[in-house]
Amino acid sequence: MQETYSKEGHEGIFDKVAARFSIPETYRLNFDLLQRNVRLPLKLLLFDECLAFLQAIVLERKPIFLLLSGNPEAQLNKIRQMEWNGLEQYLTVYFSEELETAEEDRGLSYLINQHQLKDKNILFVVKKEDALPQYDGATINFLEVERLFLT
Repeated sequence: MQETYSKEGHEGIFDKVAARFSIPETYRLNFDLLQRNVRLPLKLLLFDECLAFLQAIVLERKPIFLLLSGNPEAQLNKIRQMEWNGLEQYLTVYFSEELETAEEDRGLSYLINQHQLKDKNILFVVKKEDALPQYDGATINFLEVERLFLT
């Protein structure tokens, strides 16, 4: 499962592994519950570069919004499993599926309007460039998170 996840990502992981090892469909429910409710023995640590970046944002008294997609229960569980080093009090979480916006902007227009953000002052950090939301009429700065690791 780890090898499949590393090579192909999380999409359809149960189906791929179940096909490879003849795992009955009845185990899908348990797999899904595990994904949403897993409790790790230790907190997950942020990479030093990401932690320093977030701390710098807080020191500048700028808001931090997490715009998440996917199962809200699973996403909240991931957030709870992280060691935020006190930053959790500065996080505001939104789920793109719950926001009434166009599919292609994934909730970005809602955040801009709700918090009266200025386009030029926004930095949208994404996992991959192809995950960039579309937002018409704005000049928004985007940063792939991996670029934080370049020295």
